[in-house]
Amino acid sequence: MKSTLLSIFCFFLLAGAYAQTVKGKLTDNKSEALIGATVFVEGTKSGAQTDANGDYVIQNLKPGKYRLRFQYIGMN
Repeated sequence: MKSTLLSIFCFFLLAGAYAQTVKGKLTDNKSEALIGATVFVEGTKSGAQTDANGDYVIQNLKPGKYRLRFQYIGMN
């Protein structure tokens, strides 16, 4: 039983070591935070919404290159 729990723990520890995080801040051309904008990682189901400071964090992505898409009501 201890061996099984240790194996499961190691799996999640190693899986977490290879997960990537994308974070950033979304602002307009006046450097004002865009609150509540949606950030999508194209080709995945991952995404986030910006907070009161315009910051966003998307976690648990596999290593690689991604294209982000931003949506904000009232902006093209």
